[in-house]
Formats: sequence, structure tokens, C-alpha cells
Amino acid sequence: MNGRTAILDSSASTGPASTGLDGRVMRKLRVSVTSRCDLRCVYCDDPAKHPSGDPELDPAEIARLVGILAKQGIDEIRLTGGEPLVRRDLGEILVALESVQVAKGITTNGQNLEHWARPLAASGFGRVNVSLDSLDQEVYRRITGGGNLARVLAGIDSARAQGALVKINCVVLAGINDGEIEAFHDFSAKTGLEVRFLELLPAGPAQALLARRLVVAETILERLEAHAGTLSHLPAAADSTAFRRSTEAGAVLGFVAGQSRPFCSSCSRLRLSSRGVLHPCLFREEGVSLREKSAQEIAILVSEVLTSKPLLRSAGIARSLGALGG
Repeated sequence: MNGRTAILDSSASTGPASTGLDGRVMRKLRVSVTSRCDLRCVYCDDPAKHPSGDPELDPAEIARLVGILAKQGIDEIRLTGGEPLVRRDLGEILVALESVQVAKGITTNGQNLEHWARPLAASGFGRVNVSLDSLDQEVYRRITGGGNLARVLAGIDSARAQGALVKINCVVLAGINDGEIEAFHDFSAKTGLEVRFLELLPAGPAQALLARRLVVAETILERLEAHAGTLSHLPAAADSTAFRRSTEAGAVLGFVAGQSRPFCSSCSRLRLSSRGVLHPCLFREEGVSLREKSAQEIAILVSEVLTSKPLLRSAGIARSLGALGG
């Protein structure tokens, strides 16, 4: 099996694939619809403090750009932020994207998910990743700067009631929520939800936290084995950011080890900012504006972006994760 086939896995493209110089096929697009957020997580930042001179893309332009990129081989999109559910015209964005034939998902902090669960499902957004760093209200409030845990859990229930595939993303922080690793295992076993443990990444304010707050995947695996016994391997796509395990109790667990096990060499993602800049990577400042560009111009610009798609992770970046859909 050659490298390109491994990256594509079994997913079908809607058009000719966008391929980097090293043969990697770019088939996933993260679309940041806003840089604003209603939480202030300790490892993130308020991107609104660093506004761009350009306005956010309107719904029609988002759909146009996604449609053009789909014709170039993108077959999966995920709406991100900031926090995508705070955008006031999100409903218009969802409707505008209904006609674009790609797999659709969203990553959210869940504060407003209960309200948006039905519109998301109606527009084909059947994959919902929810950021949930604690199952304890006070710890959750500390990490998020005032978030409401009950609202997140209600939102998860609503999304599942609409048939969404919900996954939980938990950033593990030493001395803050690392005592809940076992509790998240039990939560997965009880609810049937896949819980993904994320390593802290050196982006924005998290760079200052890394030395004392990083918990690597190997440590999490050891804790889980001591708690739940043997961890069985589960399949994952060749370009997945996570490796997966299950336990006899029925928990399904993912591990996104971006710091200790970087996955840059198999990454198939491009990132579109809320202001229309296409970036090759979360850890690259450079990008090209697609705003008001024709399909022909965009094809050329995508080729330029692919030349800067890294094989190795950078040491860190000043831009926060939340500014580009971390």
C-alpha cells in the first residue's frame, strides 16, 4: 500500500485530490467560522483581543469556498472557532452548506449545544465533538473561566437524541484535572461516548503552562490500565489524529498525543480561518487569503499552501489554538 492510498483510507473524494509534494492527500478542512468564544479556558486565549482587519466571511462565501475546495478533493469539513455556536448567523451558514456534498462535523464547547442540536442534525452535521475537560463543576469552572457543566451535559444529551455521533475531547492538565482520568473512563463506559484525551500543545498561553501542566499519553495509558485492565486496540484511519483503545468495561478511548507522538507526517488537514485565510497547519503562521478569489485562483493558491505543509511539528506558536480551530 503506497502512502497516498493509506492517507485516503476508504473515504471517497468528490473531485481530484489536493496532494502535497510528499504525496500526502489533503481531504479534511477545518473551517473556523468565528474567532470569538464564550469561555476563557486556561490553555487558550480570547482571540477577539487580536482582531483582523478583515470581517468574518459571510455564510454564502463560506459555502462557496467550501464547495470549491470540495471539488479539489476535500471530503470532510468540521466547523470550529473560537466557539462556532456563538456566531449569530450560524443558522444561515448551516443552510448554505447543506448543498455541499461532504461529511460534516462541528467542534464545540457545548454551552449552547442544546439549542443547536436540532438545526445541526437537520443540516447534516452528524458528528459533534464536545470539549469537556472536567466532570466536576468547580474544576470545570476553573478551567473554562466560568463555564456551566450542566449545560454541556444537556447539550450532549440533545445531540445524541438527534442521532449525532458525539465524542468528548478532554485536555489533561497536571494538578488540575488529571485526577479525573479514571472518572472519564467510567463516564465512557456508562454512556457509550468515546472520550479522547488530548495532550496540551504549545500554542498561545499554553506555551507557558507546558512545563508544569503537560500529561503525556503514556502516563494516561498507564493510569487507565491500572484502573480498567487491558486496553484493546481499536482501528483508526491512517490520517486520524487519535489512536484508540477499548476496555472490558465498555469504554472507548482516544489519545491525541500531539506533543509526545506528533502526527504531522500523516496529517490530511487544511484550515480556513474565519476571515478567509487558508493555513497549512495549526502551527504555521503563514497562509493565503481565498476571499473573493475565483476557483481557478484558489486551485493555484491551494498548491502554494501545500508546499508549506510540514512533516515535523514546530516547537510552538504564539497564536492561540482557539484562533484557528484548535
